[in-house]
Amino acid sequence: ECMPDDPHAVSHSLDPKTSAAIIARLEARGQDAVFQSTFRAYFPQLLGCQHVLEVGCGTGVIVRALAREANFNGRITATDQSHAFLEAAERLAEREGGGDRITFSLRDAATDHADLQADGVDAILMHTLLSHTTEPAKVLAAARSVSTPGHTRLIVMDGDYGSLTYAHGADPEFGRRMDAALMRSVFAMPDVVRCLPELLAQTGWRYTGHSSQCVSEMGGDASYWVSFGEAYVPRLKAAKLFQDEEVDRWWEAQRSAVERGTFFAACSYYVVDSVAAA
Repeated sequence: ECMPDDPHAVSHSLDPKTSAAIIARLEARGQDAVFQSTFRAYFPQLLGCQHVLEVGCGTGVIVRALAREANFNGRITATDQSHAFLEAAERLAEREGGGDRITFSLRDAATDHADLQADGVDAILMHTLLSHTTEPAKVLAAARSVSTPGHTRLIVMDGDYGSLTYAHGADPEFGRRMDAALMRSVFAMPDVVRCLPELLAQTGWRYTGHSSQCVSEMGGDASYWVSFGEAYVPRLKAAKLFQDEEVDRWWEAQRSAVERGTFFAACSYYVVDSVAAA
């Protein structure tokens, strides 16, 4: 089921204030050690690549980090549908260095990428992209259009957001409803990883393996899930699934839990590897 409220799915048409809030979230997430562990785990697979394509690059956190890797000597094409995100990505890449190895391109993830095929693509990244798309099969098929059978690798990293949860406190039923509302407000396809083996087979990819990790924070040392909440509580209010006062009370309880050292939040993430089928 596709959820209707995902701001990333319509990032090309967001108002400036919402775009700025998401850009800030993407950059804050990119500095978080927990998040960095999710992409540095697959970086060794990319070091020998001559051309890497990231579809749905956002502000370019991952491609900027890859370009700075000492043992990566290739070039990178990074695409996104949001002009605002790409403006930020280009500015930050120029400031940090390595931007001369990255070509940013404005395009929808579901459009054909065949114009890139002449350059050859060794690996394609989709990092927390498919959960924000309304038609993941079209996105995977578009990536297949630029791939060389038996050679091009696809790395999909995404969350199983049906597992996303914050501590439920004294009212578990309210907590479960809030988890579900947050999932609905942020992700177009929150359960897409559960369908991924079938989607890959349908779109010309051969599954080759996966890894998983639970991204969790507990006690008073919390950053990843705190910045997540701060970025998306406004979307939760906009979805009108709860009264604003209820959302404020819930988020204040989460912030208070951090201060008391009793915070909890978690979600399962997967890195799924495949290769273009012959």
